[in-house]
Amino acid sequence: MAWCKLVAAERAEDSVRMRPLIVAGGIMFMGSIGLWLEAHQAKPLGKEQPAQAVSAKVWRSTTTGREYGVWMDKDHLHTEWVNLPPAVVQGGGYVRSESRRVGSKWVGTVRSYLPCETTEAKERTSNRCQLETKIEFDSLTADRITGRAQAIHKFDCKACRLIEAAWADFSWIPRDQKAAGNKQ
Repeated sequence: MAWCKLVAAERAEDSVRMRPLIVAGGIMFMGSIGLWLEAHQAKPLGKEQPAQAVSAKVWRSTTTGREYGVWMDKDHLHTEWVNLPPAVVQGGGYVRSESRRVGSKWVGTVRSYLPCETTEAKERTSNRCQLETKIEFDSLTADRITGRAQAIHKFDCKACRLIEAAWADFSWIPRDQKAAGNKQ
């Protein structure tokens, strides 16, 4: 089932059965075993990693290439997907998250408003849906942000209802930094 027009356009060859999508702020990130290991070997958030460790303002996902604005105010960590396609932005679309520190992590919610299209039983549905999913940041350093977010596996576009989600790891680097082995 297609979650949004954006993904359908990017993956037209998968129009009948879309691969699992990640929403999160934005949102949604599929990690490999290597990224999972890397994320769990990173230093946990603690007093040795002050908020100033996040010096870059725009971060790129090493798995999706999506770019996120990241900023802190008082006791909140905020993110926003900044390279959404112009047509999605013009339609009011967004993917934003807000997190608070809980122990050694930042735990929060991703709020998104995106278009979705699907065809089921020969009935075409076009809709714009608001959705809330969960996100957690494990490590924030000057050169990497790691964590996990809920990935959408099944979504009812007609009812704007999340049916099935699972956690997926992610890793972000400053936009101007090149990831090892990344050809972006």
